[in-house]
Amino acid sequence: MGIGGDPNTVIDDKGATIGDTYAETEEEPLPQITPPALPDWGVDITATGEIITFGPADSGQYGNLILTKGGTVGVLEISGDVVLYITGNIELGESCEIVVKDNSSLTLYIDGDIHCRTNSTINNEIPPEDPMKFQLYGTAETAQFFDIKAKTTWSAVIYAPNADIDLYANGDFYGSVVADNFELKAGGNYHYDEALREVEVDDEGVRFVVKRWYE
Repeated sequence: MGIGGDPNTVIDDKGATIGDTYAETEEEPLPQITPPALPDWGVDITATGEIITFGPADSGQYGNLILTKGGTVGVLEISGDVVLYITGNIELGESCEIVVKDNSSLTLYIDGDIHCRTNSTINNEIPPEDPMKFQLYGTAETAQFFDIKAKTTWSAVIYAPNADIDLYANGDFYGSVVADNFELKAGGNYHYDEALREVEVDDEGVRFVVKRWYE
């Protein structure tokens, strides 16, 4: 078990015969994610009071992602399979949205923080979708903060081992979260998608270790 754990508290053997039990002596670091090589467009993604649509050809590295409210709200629509690497922050102004359209996916790597203001959302168009349709990776080696909001049911895979994550959802959450700290706020329940346990050696964040051996 983890550092400082008490075997008598953590392990309930239910009368079974067990071997030695002990706590770790040092923290086992989680794998750090390295963003893939993508075209560096050298600009921010911005939308003020307009809808912009990104498709596969727009995949790449950008500075910040900033959506703000003008006469109407700023919206980023994801159509097709898109991969974005944000080296700065994501800022969603009041009521602004990132929407992953039906039959589309977004894989998002971010070095900075995520701030979603009042009524702003990051959502699949038709939830609950396959959680793999929205994959979010925190890539900083230092602390990150993700303040994420969703209008309804939310589905995603989040891997951000150095991040504090607050998720506000008005419905259930489907998927998985790896974080330094995670808090699910507002209504709804957390549902881990068991299909996410089926992985390949080349998948992001996967590390194979010895579980059992024989002499």
